[in-house]
Amino acid sequence: MLGSSFKNGRISIETSKPIGFITMKLKIFGLLIAIAVILPVSGQDHQVVGYSEFAVLSDEENLATPGSFMTQWFRLIMDRANIEYDLVRVPGARAYQQVLSEPNAFLISLFRSPEREKDFHWIGKMVPYPSRHFLIQLKDREDLAISDLDSARPYNIGVVNGDSQHRYLQQMGFENLQPVSTAEQNIQKLVLNRIDFIAYGDGLIYPLCQRTEISCSLLKPVLEINKAYTGGYLAANIDTNPEVLKAVSDAFEELVAEGARETLFNEIMPNMERMPFPSDSE
Repeated sequence: MLGSSFKNGRISIETSKPIGFITMKLKIFGLLIAIAVILPVSGQDHQVVGYSEFAVLSDEENLATPGSFMTQWFRLIMDRANIEYDLVRVPGARAYQQVLSEPNAFLISLFRSPEREKDFHWIGKMVPYPSRHFLIQLKDREDLAISDLDSARPYNIGVVNGDSQHRYLQQMGFENLQPVSTAEQNIQKLVLNRIDFIAYGDGLIYPLCQRTEISCSLLKPVLEINKAYTGGYLAANIDTNPEVLKAVSDAFEELVAEGARETLFNEIMPNMERMPFPSDSE
């Protein structure tokens, strides 16, 4: 059974027993979570913290999304590794910096790139399907016209602060970025015409519309960006305790080999709905 609490400015959820991926009730939050974990290894307690943009916290946010999948997949890995854990929510940009600096910290979904390679231990890909990201506008904004990334530079683009698309567009030299703390803020600014585009993933936009009660029929994806992005990885701080790292890595590899990741994904998202995004040939 799960119980939630609020302490020292943080929301936590505790579980009194392991939760199987078949029987566990789906829960989803919105964005930006930390997962605090205590792992007894060789008679010692190692405080381990994992962070993510995607996880579930409450029954009220019960949706079948990549976020709920990644939360349960992470739970399954930790259960196999014999790890006990709590869930705690923190801002995403702060989470990234903490994983860079804190030993035994994990990031549940991190974009893997050459410049980040040496900064983390890379456990494996969290989601077993390709992820694509687009610039998305309101359909009725006939004044907007872009054909490639360079033509989008003059426009105001909403991004979630510190996420992979924010960092990508910064690296590409974009100056008119409008970072916010959550994707919910982003889409609300879009419908109010306070920004011209949002940068978001094809598998995440429908759950975002549901959470904000904004109709996806108002939206139009126009340009795929960051094609090098292949999906988020479970990554660990470079100074993570070797015993902790081995336990998590072994559990991840065993479960993937058993087909548990694909089985879990198909149970949670058998008919994942996506927007009719433009094809590569368009």
